[in-house]
Amino acid sequence: MNKNKKNVSKKIKNGTTLQTRDEYVGESNYIKPSYKNNKSLYRKVVVVDSNRDDDLAIVVLTTKGKHKLRNYKSGKSSYKPFVETMSHNQPIRNDSKKFVANKIQHSLSKEDTSMIRKHVFSGTKQAGINRQKVRKLKNRKKGTI
Repeated sequence: MNKNKKNVSKKIKNGTTLQTRDEYVGESNYIKPSYKNNKSLYRKVVVVDSNRDDDLAIVVLTTKGKHKLRNYKSGKSSYKPFVETMSHNQPIRNDSKKFVANKIQHSLSKEDTSMIRKHVFSGTKQAGINRQKVRKLKNRKKGTI
């Protein structure tokens, strides 16, 4: 397939980590108690898919959980198996306000990224909903991701 016809972002690659706050991920308004008055971005998320318009599908990274990452942060980091594509009815983008890209050396390896993709799109109870979110992001009706 021609690279110009692929429906992926040319700016943000899969595996790129972003900094954000819990209140910007999904539809919740949760604010971490120690950050109520502070506007710093404390939550790391990783890009698992994108479209031509630079809209992103992300997965939240955490330090607790059973889904460990082998090569990232010496195996002490894990992820939540839920894909998010919208933030308060707006597509997620690297806008330098709510979602800020980290340096390239903080990105996940291709091995960890593909493991996350395989797990969230086929290995969990949430997999069907995750696939639907990415289909909607890429404006696809049915089929594979």
